[in-house]
Amino acid sequence: MHLIFFDLPAGFLKLQTAIVEKLRDFKTASNQPFVIHTTDPYEVDDKAKFQEGLLKIGIMPINLRINTDRGISNKTVFPSLILRANGRVLALNLLKNDPYLRDEENLIRSVELLEYEIARGLKVIFQTKKDNLAFLTGQDELEEVQVRDISTTLSDRFDVKRIKSDELLSKPDSFKCLVVANPTKPFTERDKFAVDQFLMRGGRILWLIDPVSVSLDSLSNGMSTFAFPRDLNLKDQFFHYGIRFNSDLIQDVECQKIKVNTAGVGQPAKYSMAPWYFSPLLFPSQQHAIGRNVNRVLSEFVSSIDFVGESPTVKNTVLLTSSSYARSNQSPMIVNLGMIDAPPARNLFTKQWIPTGVLVEGSFSSVFKNRMNNNLGIPLDYKLLAESKPAKMIFVSDGALIANKVTFSAGQYLSLPLGYEISWLIRSITSAMILA
Repeated sequence: MHLIFFDLPAGFLKLQTAIVEKLRDFKTASNQPFVIHTTDPYEVDDKAKFQEGLLKIGIMPINLRINTDRGISNKTVFPSLILRANGRVLALNLLKNDPYLRDEENLIRSVELLEYEIARGLKVIFQTKKDNLAFLTGQDELEEVQVRDISTTLSDRFDVKRIKSDELLSKPDSFKCLVVANPTKPFTERDKFAVDQFLMRGGRILWLIDPVSVSLDSLSNGMSTFAFPRDLNLKDQFFHYGIRFNSDLIQDVECQKIKVNTAGVGQPAKYSMAPWYFSPLLFPSQQHAIGRNVNRVLSEFVSSIDFVGESPTVKNTVLLTSSSYARSNQSPMIVNLGMIDAPPARNLFTKQWIPTGVLVEGSFSSVFKNRMNNNLGIPLDYKLLAESKPAKMIFVSDGALIANKVTFSAGQYLSLPLGYEISWLIRSITSAMILA
């Protein structure tokens, strides 16, 4: 195990000390040889070659401007950890960087997350077999290139596959977790049956759903578009599991800013940043392990979620919410970029902490219990499970939350890295769906 550091500013020295102390705690608890080795990248013989090697294994450098007696100096630091075991190497970047937080707050969060990050790294590097994680296809979900970044990140922990409902139905025990990423075409009853029976076997499902359809192409090309409810033929199934996606769009004062042309007609273009209320910066719950000390999550055209019904065997937890200054708009509605110039009055943002991501866990009953299922094309010898083993599902009302941007270059489509919402996504899948 290698630590990489050297003389640092006070905040980074605190992070460095916390890393060493946490590693010593792990060493004390370990019943196997546990060696801690520190490396100063400015003391090695061939600095350029050494640092190039760090980049190749995934270490992300940070450029610092440090005040000294001789003025300001620029240094590249590597707040990272390299785990080595059984011939395997895993790089951990331990500095969390939320652009909406001050540097001091990012360093504090990095210290608080050390135990989780190191434990996750040790689990990955010592695992002998990877679980299968499947992206469901067949309902016009996100394409492989659109989820390539998160798939690559998850591949350290899982064998990531893309499957259709027939494969899920025939081999449900082959998969640990199922991701349903932004379907746009209605599910057939057979598709719903396959997902339901996967859940009954104790499956973990991450649902990323857009309850309202908004055409981003139309919005960008024509300045306006029509937002209308999307029918995926899942309302009855979700309701049975205790969830309702509402056909509304949330606007939030705490949102992403986008670049708009503020020049007058006939004048040269002049761009400035303006708030786009339909892109809320969601709050992860600090009361649950998934969201604790996690960055804000950037969303776009997100809807509210309600819990419905009560079941003594199911526990409900809110994981993601709007800010305390939000409002909801019922669809159908017109959405246009002109709203930037004529935003709603601030006193209309009266709703607080609107749920947009929830966790339900426990024992569920099958949607297809006591139903005639002969017309679904299910094999006659198929044994329907009416009650589930302990299972978990996360529901998020932003279907494209895990979608990376895609660019076309040199005759091929290239995936761009996801932003600062990635940490919540990874923790959602690994902590709630698998490890817990």
